[in-house]
Amino acid sequence: MLKEKKGLNRMSKASLLLVGSELFDFDRKDTNGKIVFDFLKSRNFEIAHFQIVEDNIRSIRSAFLNASEVSDVIITSGGIGPTGDDLTREGLSKALKKNLIFDEKWFYEIEKKLIVRDKKPKEFEKKMAFVPEGGEIIPNKYGLAGGVYLKEKGKVYFLLPGVPSEFKEMFKNFVTKKIDEKFKIKPKKELKFYLSGIRESEIQEYLKKIDKKGGGSYSILPHFGVIELKFLFESDKLRKETQKEFSQLYGSNIVSNNGEGLIEKISKELKKRKYFLSIAESITGGTLSKKIVSYPGASKFYKGSVTAYSNEAKIDILGVPEEYLRKFGAVSEQTALAMVRGARARFLSQCAIATTGIAGPKGGTVEKPVGLVYIALSKPEREKCFKYVFPFSREGVIEMTSNYALFRFLKFLRDED
Repeated sequence: MLKEKKGLNRMSKASLLLVGSELFDFDRKDTNGKIVFDFLKSRNFEIAHFQIVEDNIRSIRSAFLNASEVSDVIITSGGIGPTGDDLTREGLSKALKKNLIFDEKWFYEIEKKLIVRDKKPKEFEKKMAFVPEGGEIIPNKYGLAGGVYLKEKGKVYFLLPGVPSEFKEMFKNFVTKKIDEKFKIKPKKELKFYLSGIRESEIQEYLKKIDKKGGGSYSILPHFGVIELKFLFESDKLRKETQKEFSQLYGSNIVSNNGEGLIEKISKELKKRKYFLSIAESITGGTLSKKIVSYPGASKFYKGSVTAYSNEAKIDILGVPEEYLRKFGAVSEQTALAMVRGARARFLSQCAIATTGIAGPKGGTVEKPVGLVYIALSKPEREKCFKYVFPFSREGVIEMTSNYALFRFLKFLRDED
């Protein structure tokens, strides 16, 4: 058997454990894992072990033991809260045969956070301030549960909460810095593209070239009309070449090459022109508005929305002529344009988006099939309407319509439509 020579460089290995019995419900979306995997790949780590672990101390202990055998870094998400089924700390303590030590400083931080909420800590909440012997608390900016950082026999353990906002902040501001500090791995050259209005299959030919060239890798995340594409390269020269080639081929569908999404780009365009946006939603039922108000600072460019689902709402709130509904129907170019005009008038905004369509699964006809959508756009002195048929589930049609509406509006604002 060949043995690894002393001093021979090897790829560092990492494990990710997602702790929580609820994660076996595969309809639940996990975002924490993607954050970890993206970072580790950028640092050239090998993902040696990945596991979803139920809330059982024996299972958690076993998962830690297995991960420790094959990894230099072990990261967990979940199971460090105050309830009886939060057992990640206990599982690690059992695996390493270490006692749990109470961290008074972090408990004091918990008390301060609860005072702001006009509450006092309960006895069971003390468990969020415990750490295995030899470890330290990872501060939690948004929540109460302190994370755990522990070095033991050449292994590094990071225990983080499962709440996405807490996990993301602690991972970015603590975990990544500790890993870079310890392993001193030269990061790969990163290139991000955010695309819309294009199918995943349409960029596959180019991605095949990347596979053949070598020296680079990519990850692709498509989601109903938007695609997040991330490249990692060994050299900056290859990164620059790819950026130039890809931009020439798919420039009309590129939202950004620095990770900025549709809302961020739209906000910049609106602020530059000193325009405000309003929305009239029928088929999307508030989804568009939710996407916009989720962006910090939305109040600086967004006035509001009307969800006019019924014909009565379209008439009474948006001023859609009753004749349009009788003659053309609620799902029509004429109605969509009337809705977008009504949104601008209702909110006194310079720009507006309107959506109407048939989400299904029933309600379609030969002339107007399920998935038929009209997206109307308006800005000073110009308006436009797009027609699409999206062959997806009800949820898919709604999501696709929302993303396409944002993309088309961005292009419309720039006169690139």
